[in-house]
Amino acid sequence: MQNAHQWEIAGETAWGIALLREAVIRPLAELPRLSAESVAEAADQLRLSRTIFYKLLQRYRRRPQTSSLLPWKRGRKPSQSLLGQEREALLNSCIDEFYLQPERPSLAALQLEVRRRFTERSLAVPNYRTVQRRAEAVDVRIMMRRRVSPHSSLGTTPLAAWQKAMGRSTTPVRKPVDPTEFF
Repeated sequence: MQNAHQWEIAGETAWGIALLREAVIRPLAELPRLSAESVAEAADQLRLSRTIFYKLLQRYRRRPQTSSLLPWKRGRKPSQSLLGQEREALLNSCIDEFYLQPERPSLAALQLEVRRRFTERSLAVPNYRTVQRRAEAVDVRIMMRRRVSPHSSLGTTPLAAWQKAMGRSTTPVRKPVDPTEFF
């Protein structure tokens, strides 16, 4: 479906296409009947299929303006969410409270938690791919800050701190390799 104000955001390229289309479609739109040859010739000239040509012709006959021939994008915008506000908020809280934990739960575990919480509230459970995309969309810096212990990034995990306090070495002991072991 075409946006109501698509002409306001159309660029020069889109307007050039619309003007070219109008030059070809206007004379045909004024005719009461079209021949198959004229339609095929016009569609070839515009490099369109007959179906798309007829749709453009219909749009132009309904509203004979150049803007009605602007190229249009089908479908919803990529940033448009199909979940309602309540479901969106619940999914975000699941990701925030469950997935972004130091225990690092898997996506499958997140999906189970989402299903549990949505079912408790009698809401439709979002698709697994939706949950996966939202979890992957979390900023990596936020995920690392929430999932990684502050001790581990400094090399002072609780175990390392205990070993240091007990006077034990924190570096792993490596046994020398005997070359005869491989044969």
